[in-house]
Amino acid sequence: MNAAPHRIRVLLADDNRSVRRGLRIQLDSAPDIRVIGEVSNGADAVVAARNENAHVVLMDLQMPALTGAEATRELMRDPGADRVAVIVMTSFAIDEYVHEALDAGAVGYLLKGHDSADVLDAVRAAANGGTAVSAQVASGVLREFARRGARDAEPNL
Repeated sequence: MNAAPHRIRVLLADDNRSVRRGLRIQLDSAPDIRVIGEVSNGADAVVAARNENAHVVLMDLQMPALTGAEATRELMRDPGADRVAVIVMTSFAIDEYVHEALDAGAVGYLLKGHDSADVLDAVRAAANGGTAVSAQVASGVLREFARRGARDAEPNL
């Protein structure tokens, strides 16, 4: 008898039921991914990710109770935080939001509307220690990285 294949355990955290439903349909099409739950606010995302041993959380930014960035920061405080990867999925390509999410510990930042293949690739990358950033926000991330590098390289007088 063959052992069951390793499946990536994904939690969906978005206050919009239709978005969660669409993501579930995309993810359920993949034999190596399993949606383990859906929540509609950031506080529930933290609890469910911990209780359900999520590998990846697809996290909306604008949610009640805790924002996606706050929930991500809370998850990253856990001693076992290296076991969960957060990918922010949002409609906002605003540099400030991107930086806040990545500073909180998210490993990815995707804009809603990506096709199924992109979402599946992002989940797989995050589960394997990689990152995923939408092309529309990548240039802002690189600019910020370069700016921080230049600031850190300045001599302290």
